[in-house]
Amino acid sequence: MVTKDGCVFHIDFGFIFGKSPPKKSYFEPAIRLNKPMIEVMGGKDGENYKHFKIMAAKAFLHMRKNKNVILNTVMMMTDALIPNLPS
Repeated sequence: MVTKDGCVFHIDFGFIFGKSPPKKSYFEPAIRLNKPMIEVMGGKDGENYKHFKIMAAKAFLHMRKNKNVILNTVMMMTDALIPNLPS
């Protein structure tokens, strides 16, 4: 996906709808963000990582506020036979 200002981002719809990747250990994080991703943002103390955490929280709160629109959109797609989409 690409934002209006040209930033590229990825949405793992399979993961969102409950299809987890194969388990590599007993620990399954709440968000799929690995150490190299954090390092690219300047590490845990880096300004970019701090900004990422703020923006992730804002995105979550925005989606939560608009949950009815999101859920209604997903419900309309249930008959479309989209892989990983619950029916």
